[in-house]
Amino acid sequence: MTVLFYGSVTEHTFGEKTFEAGSVRNLSDLSGKLCQHYGDKFKKFMFTDEECFFLVNGKSVNSFGGSEAPLHPDDKVELLPAIEAG
Repeated sequence: MTVLFYGSVTEHTFGEKTFEAGSVRNLSDLSGKLCQHYGDKFKKFMFTDEECFFLVNGKSVNSFGGSEAPLHPDDKVELLPAIEAG
C-alpha cells in the first residue's frame, strides 16, 4: 500500500512524499505504523497540532468506516493537512 503525503505533512516526514506501508488492516493500524516510522513529531502533528484528512483511492474514509475502514494492499492512501483538503 502506498501512502502519499501533501503540503505541510512532508515537513514531518523528513521531506518524504511517499511511504510504502505494506499490509495493514485498517486506517487505525496505518496511523500507528506511520507514527512508529516517523516518530513523536509526526504523531504530535497528526493528532494535536493540525487536523489531517485521509483519502483512500480518492474518497474520504468517513464515507466507508472512518478509522476502522478496511484497507487493501493495492489501495492508494493520501494524507492531507486540513488547509490542503479545503
